[in-house]
Amino acid sequence: MIKNKNKIINKILNHITKNGKKIKSEQILLKSIKELQKPFKKQIKKIIQLTLISSSPIFKVLITTFKKRKKKKDKISSTFILNQRTRISFAIKSIINETKKHSTQYFYKTLKKKIIEINQLEGPIISTKNETQKKVVINKHLFKYYK
Repeated sequence: MIKNKNKIINKILNHITKNGKKIKSEQILLKSIKELQKPFKKQIKKIIQLTLISSSPIFKVLITTFKKRKKKKDKISSTFILNQRTRISFAIKSIINETKKHSTQYFYKTLKKKIIEINQLEGPIISTKNETQKKVVINKHLFKYYK
């Protein structure tokens, strides 16, 4: 096991871990880190930080359903993600869910591809982030009550 003091890497490990197999998730993360270090000349910590910064959303769109008799109405409300820790975990979850969707190859290879896409400001994660920000800008009149 890796005893790492880096909190971000530990969060990534916790999100990758499935059925309590932390050693397997460490192996996957180390393979993807080794694959990432080949094309880049930066340190891996800087790459991961840039990835999380560019993929972490500021707003979160919540859809609540109201049921009155037999009618259903959806209300779209947008909220700020104020806590930095929740922003980071939300970004990590979105990256890992996106790699799980497109995991035709090995997981570490698709994780590497997604991180490279995010660093180049491309891919579905960045597009969904931009779409949510556009939805929030439409409803920005609701934010005049925030302080």
